Amino acid sequence: PGAVHPDNEWMQEFMRKAKEQNLRVDFVTMHWYGGPNADSLIQRVKKVHQMYGKPIWITEFAVGDWNAKSAAENRHSPQKVLRFMQEVLPRLDELDYVERYCWFPAGESNAALGTSALFRKDGSLTPLGEFYKSHR
Repeated sequence: PGAVHPDNEWMQEFMRKAKEQNLRVDFVTMHWYGGPNADSLIQRVKKVHQMYGKPIWITEFAVGDWNAKSAAENRHSPQKVLRFMQEVLPRLDELDYVERYCWFPAGESNAALGTSALFRKDGSLTPLGEFYKSHR
């Protein structure tokens, strides 16, 4: 399962039952949609890895403002999101137990995630998308 909260009771029970039934779990997936705080994401990833002792796949992540009523009201500017990405991607790359990560490609008009958009409506890359492309 891919969860925003892989450290919650449901996931802990899932992992416990998988172990009891001798089911193989090769890695733990997680999502993250917090603010532009690299330390927060890194600590979360470390916590999940320590809980389960498995490699981590971040199957979705982006900077979100869940109180924004529109993209224009989003308190996380595209520049702030870009600075976050520039800081966090190299740090994720340094963690040998983070095997995969994928930025969530919300559209620019998305109220909560629009400032995290990788593409414009015409399909061209945003500055964030350009950085993400060049980093990989």
